Amino acid sequence: MAKLNLISAIVFLLVSMWVALESKGLGMGTLSEPGPGFYPFGISVLLLVFSLLLIIQSLIKLFLKNDQEQEEQKEGEKIVFSEGLQDAGFGFEKDKIKRVGGAALLLLVGSLLLDTLGFVLCMFLVVFVLVKIIERESLRFSTIIALCASVLPYVIFDKLVGMQLPQGILTIF
Repeated sequence: MAKLNLISAIVFLLVSMWVALESKGLGMGTLSEPGPGFYPFGISVLLLVFSLLLIIQSLIKLFLKNDQEQEEQKEGEKIVFSEGLQDAGFGFEKDKIKRVGGAALLLLVGSLLLDTLGFVLCMFLVVFVLVKIIERESLRFSTIIALCASVLPYVIFDKLVGMQLPQGILTIF
């Protein structure tokens, strides 16, 4: 698992660096009047920090695992290669692949329906399906999480910050 985490962290690190460079080109603005590149730059910095933390954590786990394997070899224990692959996180389960694929498909469909349904309704449906069906949580918990994940960003960005979010079919209200 540490190897896969290391690879994905490096990819996210590269993506965050690219987004940071591109967002700086859009113009940062100031804290009182942020430019179009301000938010993407801030998010890319957060992604960069978390990627670095995951890289450090993965490297530590890999070094500890290598030390442990060397000690086991010194003791004369036989290490089976297929078990090593399973421990490294290469043994994918069909259920996990289906859940990840379903989440990716759901996010794609949600992004395509964003303008039609509007931010609040689309975000509610996407988060509800993610939590209820993919994560298999209760109906009550899924509804609460979906409401929070759709209404709070709408209030913060549309009402407080003044960013227009897609209204979709809810423009009649």
